[in-house]
Amino acid sequence: MDDSSEISTEAAKALALREFESCLSAKDTLLREHSDAYKWLMVSLLAINAGGLLKVADFASIGSIKSFAAGTAFLIGILAALAIAWLGQISARKMMQPLAELIAFWSIASVSGHLDEAQFKALGTKVQLATNGALRNRWVSWISVLAICFGVVTIASGPVQGTVEQGKKSPSQLPQGKINVVPSP
Repeated sequence: MDDSSEISTEAAKALALREFESCLSAKDTLLREHSDAYKWLMVSLLAINAGGLLKVADFASIGSIKSFAAGTAFLIGILAALAIAWLGQISARKMMQPLAELIAFWSIASVSGHLDEAQFKALGTKVQLATNGALRNRWVSWISVLAICFGVVTIASGPVQGTVEQGKKSPSQLPQGKINVVPSP
């Protein structure tokens, strides 16, 4: 805020101190929420996709197109879940610097009572640019979710005719006859 503002130095100091405390709280919340949300999201997506991949691997029709498609979808989901964690860490690191500068701005203003409007706007732009990276993380999250959906739908639509069913035989369908067992040396 420039010198022509009607805000007194004492009011500016009080405002700056309140904003400084708010920024510190925001930083703590950002770190805690970010860490908790990313752990939960990444582990959930990783577990669901890995479970789907293991289920596909359990099918006797491992050579079928549907099993391959579902397995590929779950593998893509696993890779996307890992990318979410990696990109999330990059986003958090990018947000730390502008937030630290904003905290410093309010800390200095709380002592001096001087609010530099140009510097404040520049810091706001830095914060906005840092938060724009979070959009990329949302898209990668949706890739993992869509991979789960595609894999589940592919599995739920049933096996290709004659693939899994061939591996399942009732005891009456097994070859009958005498089996010679040769002891191993």
